[in-house]
Amino acid sequence: MLILTLCICGICSAQNPDSVFFSLRENVQITAYIELYAAVDDDDNNKHQRPYFLYNNTRTGELALNLGIVKAAWANKRMRGNVALMTGTYAERNLATESKVFQHVYESNVGLKLSSKKEVWLDMGILNSHIGLESAIGKDNPTLTRSICAENSPYYETGIKLSSRSTSEKWNLAFLVMNGWQRIYKLDGNYYPALGMQVNFKPNEKLQLNYSNYFGDESPDEDFGPRFFNDFYIVYAPSKKLSFQGAFDAGIQPDFSDDKWPMQYWYGWFGIVRVGLTDKLFIAGRVEQYNDPGEIIVSNNYDDGLVTLGYSFNVDYAFYQDVLLRLEARRFEGKGDTFENRNGDSQKTYNGLTACLSVAF
Repeated sequence: MLILTLCICGICSAQNPDSVFFSLRENVQITAYIELYAAVDDDDNNKHQRPYFLYNNTRTGELALNLGIVKAAWANKRMRGNVALMTGTYAERNLATESKVFQHVYESNVGLKLSSKKEVWLDMGILNSHIGLESAIGKDNPTLTRSICAENSPYYETGIKLSSRSTSEKWNLAFLVMNGWQRIYKLDGNYYPALGMQVNFKPNEKLQLNYSNYFGDESPDEDFGPRFFNDFYIVYAPSKKLSFQGAFDAGIQPDFSDDKWPMQYWYGWFGIVRVGLTDKLFIAGRVEQYNDPGEIIVSNNYDDGLVTLGYSFNVDYAFYQDVLLRLEARRFEGKGDTFENRNGDSQKTYNGLTACLSVAF
């Protein structure tokens, strides 16, 4: 980041040193986002925690802040940068393994446009993930909670991203070199960079198709433990009041707990339909499944593997353009004993109700 920043400053000085600070001041945009929620489950446990494979809206039986962000973004025709700090239960749970100095950093990156005629950018730093349809910012998603697929794939990544957009603006391509699977610091002993790619095709305003992948070393203690992950999604919105979204994820990785190193797999999918009853009132339904029999991504404390089917129903009401009230009922049905009740016993089903108020500034 330091090297790239020095290069950017050099370009600024070469162009017009007197205009650098004026450009910085004039092009800075400050935004904020707050997402409050209250949740209750059919069997709230004594820890007030939702299932371990969820990373948003995780507290139950209390009012909590899922995500609060303050962001400064700067951009002109040749350069851009973003710095965003955050707090909330999302940050507490999702970045628990990161160094404390980074546990409240949502985004921190700089970018340089490499071509004066084409949209080709080089960005470096802590970036939003190139994988998945859903983001950590709830208002941008069709449902209050995230799918299991989104919760168990990266929300952020650290590295270098080379991206390009076609002149027709229908194709967006990106190639990445990263520190690992949702990591700011690399794993000890990991000397191999992780690689990623994204191909996004938007032929018109109603349809969007996307493919993203990831390849990296997730078991450096075993010399090399390759993980190869693929994400496909589609968005179809025939009108402003009707949209369909679907995704399919699949990954493979060796199981080093077995001397023969068998290849393990996991996959997940979801489908969402969102309908606008009025300009301010929307409903949405979701069906999803997640299957990780070898516990490569999700470790099940109560049974072997995680295999579950989920359903949810949403009601959203937009008081104003940037003030959204949401209510969601959600149910999981596990193949085995996957969930914990208030007595500490395991059970096969989970039911939860969540209310959320988000405000963007």
